[in-house]
Amino acid sequence: MDKNALLKAADINFANANYQQALDKLRQYCQLMPNDIEQWFRLATSEEQVGSKQACQEAYQHCIEIGSNSARLYLFAGMFFLNQQQQQKGLALLSLGCDLDQTMLYWFQDENLDDQIRGRSYYAGLALRNHFTELSKIKLADKSQNSGKCNGALWPQTHNEPWQYKTDNQKPHLFYLPELTAQAFWPNQDFSWTDKFREQFDELKQEFDAVADDIEVQGAPYVDANFADKSFDKLAGSKNWTALHLYQNGIKNEALVERLPKLHKLLMSIDLYGLNEHPYEVFFSLLKAGQHIVPHYGLSNHSLTVHIPFIVGNSGALTVNHIAKPWQCGESLIFDDSFEHEAINSSEQDRIVLIFSIWHPELSKQERQAIQQSFQARQNWLDSREQLAKA
Repeated sequence: MDKNALLKAADINFANANYQQALDKLRQYCQLMPNDIEQWFRLATSEEQVGSKQACQEAYQHCIEIGSNSARLYLFAGMFFLNQQQQQKGLALLSLGCDLDQTMLYWFQDENLDDQIRGRSYYAGLALRNHFTELSKIKLADKSQNSGKCNGALWPQTHNEPWQYKTDNQKPHLFYLPELTAQAFWPNQDFSWTDKFREQFDELKQEFDAVADDIEVQGAPYVDANFADKSFDKLAGSKNWTALHLYQNGIKNEALVERLPKLHKLLMSIDLYGLNEHPYEVFFSLLKAGQHIVPHYGLSNHSLTVHIPFIVGNSGALTVNHIAKPWQCGESLIFDDSFEHEAINSSEQDRIVLIFSIWHPELSKQERQAIQQSFQARQNWLDSREQLAKA
């Protein structure tokens, strides 16, 4: 029989509940059509129901090796391998499926979907939340030290137990330490380096002026065009909000840093937040005249965000937890961006500020290292998923 006849015969036998005959025809078809991902997925689910576990595993593995953009395939394959006690492979497939469709773990709430999908969705969510909660636990090197500030640390998107934010209007959506002091703005007098920015501002401004024109030319939209949050539609992919990085994801922009030696020296004297030996992110942020960064919440509360204004108009403000403060050149604004915050440049002049993050001042060196290790453990596993999925 040719491939079309085989597929038609499989369809007829499935419709008539002749499952073994249907499976046999579908196996023959798939051998002739190794790149037909839809039918290979159909074969895998059929083998799971009425065939052999070994044949099912081979069919799912073939689907993975072909490659697919179907979150449904990753959901089914992931749950199969989990049930076969191949934990890491199953979890990796489920996590990759979430990358393809972030709603995958909530399909169980959709009454219009098949029960087979809804059931897998529910248990996949439990499995991933348990995995990430265990993987990301804060583990202090000195186990005898009681780390009150790290107690209750959690990753809101993947925590496996019920919890609530402790402070009104503070909702970090990546990482949360509920025992840290929470306040919208922090006073400059708590940080001695703010005096240095004020005292050295004229010299820093001269350095800045030499690179100012490059911010819009060499910079990139701060919000990627594919950013999922629809509230940023007007700025996504637009240079109305532009960033030029000295450091990005812990990687140094050597060429730019070399042109700003005084600024860089001052920055290196500050306890900057980072996940490795470098600051995580330092950049010039340009917000064009008349633009509005809508209210939103930051990723975490274990660091504070700093604005050092270099160019400001005669109106506009940073608002954090309903407290509005105008930018003033050389005057630091230190705030907790895990509170709802927004920025409005209502002037007729572009606004440019230097933005960087510092560790929350209540965290000890050991606590910071433990947090870095938690982030690194999570990232290492995420980076290994493709390899785990194909193992």
